[in-house]
Amino acid sequence: MTPPPQPRWFRPLVITLISAGLLLPLLVYWLMLDHLPAMTTAELPFREAPRYEQWVAVISGFVIKPTYMLLSLVLVAVLWRSKSSDLAALRWAMIFFFLGEAFCAANYFMNNDSLFADFLHSYGMVLSFAFTTFAAAQAMDHRFFKYTNPKDRCAAIELCRSCTKYTSVPCGLKRSFLLFLPMLIIVALMPFTAALNTISYDTRILGTCYNYSHPIAHQLYEIRFAPAAAIVLLIIAIPFLAFAKNDSMLKSKVLFAAAVGSLGFGFFRWILLACYHDNLVWFECWEEISELLFIVGTLAILWLFRHGLFPPRSSQSSRIT
Repeated sequence: MTPPPQPRWFRPLVITLISAGLLLPLLVYWLMLDHLPAMTTAELPFREAPRYEQWVAVISGFVIKPTYMLLSLVLVAVLWRSKSSDLAALRWAMIFFFLGEAFCAANYFMNNDSLFADFLHSYGMVLSFAFTTFAAAQAMDHRFFKYTNPKDRCAAIELCRSCTKYTSVPCGLKRSFLLFLPMLIIVALMPFTAALNTISYDTRILGTCYNYSHPIAHQLYEIRFAPAAAIVLLIIAIPFLAFAKNDSMLKSKVLFAAAVGSLGFGFFRWILLACYHDNLVWFECWEEISELLFIVGTLAILWLFRHGLFPPRSSQSSRIT
């Protein structure tokens, strides 16, 4: 069974969350602008990169990045006419992914000097993470577990023995998620104990001087604002899930996906920076490889399950009639 169409309130809620996620960080940054340490270029340290690292940097930026950007557009084209909510959400995930990476590429040609372009890159990744999470949640619900629809038999009934759809018993899946969300809130507190560090050095890539940096402004978004936003969204999602009936369940999914988008991106960048604090060549390399794997993996999943996800038009018309 494909996920049903979304109710009227769905689109305004999503637009509100996207707008708040875009405007609030900019407002916070503007308020804290005078308190951020200035990035001076006068006495930056120089780190000599080995020849193989220089080629790693070139291949990451000029081979891997264009490849997955092109593949993300292929995914957008494949999903363009999809009506089910999970595939439509995945389409928007790919659109935001491409836009975010486009801002990243544009910032490269601005010598990585635009904090705004890099923020739009990061926010594109957050939205891509969030819409992918929502797509996965919808697919798991309506295509695998069949939890939400009262007419479908839940796949977890063998574990629960009795089901809330048929008898007055608490739902095991719902109780599991009510346990999982507070645990995720506790995990979201981890980045707040990490220190902020100014990271900037010059190097030479195939004869061209290049500056690697990860300013405080980026770190404030990744390990301060993003987990804080995730905590707020998860706190709001808990009562929606606890008292969920039909539309309320969908609202908790939207809030959960938005939280995972922020937290997932923040943790992804935080882990990379912790591992490659002194050598940002590998920070950027593994970020590019991870994003390539994400796009290739998405393509592979859609291909493996193409017969169920993209049935022929003849079969679709026969179902309607």
